Amino acid sequence: MTQASNERIRPKLTGFMAGWLVFVGFYQMFLAAKHGGLFFGDNSLLQQDISTMTLSIAYAVMGVLFMIIAYGIWNLRWWAYPLGLVVQGMVISLALVGITRWLAAGQQAPIIWDSLDLIFAAINLSWVMARDVRTAFTNKESGA
Repeated sequence: MTQASNERIRPKLTGFMAGWLVFVGFYQMFLAAKHGGLFFGDNSLLQQDISTMTLSIAYAVMGVLFMIIAYGIWNLRWWAYPLGLVVQGMVISLALVGITRWLAAGQQAPIIWDSLDLIFAAINLSWVMARDVRTAFTNKESGA
């Protein structure tokens, strides 16, 4: 077999998506650091809520997972595709929980952060659903 026949074809925008996911990973870590305190201040009831700390930990884990997925996407690892879908579903769930919590508390301003998560999800999922992307990651010879 020649070198050319072993080389896989990268889908369009693979480099952009890997970089994008690194950015989103850092963004998730930012949310983890600021969740519940960015707009509410130090004396907020949400700031003292144990579930807020749980959400912060979940956002931090999401950030690390997005970094791992970015590595897998850049190197066309087979596991990056299903892991990316699972993690994206988790982020969508977290964003919806965040929006629901803030609406229930009557606080409108912080919804922007979770709304951005939903926008990021739409961008990520639109790329993942492209035929060339699915083919690159579901190809049986697409790497170890």
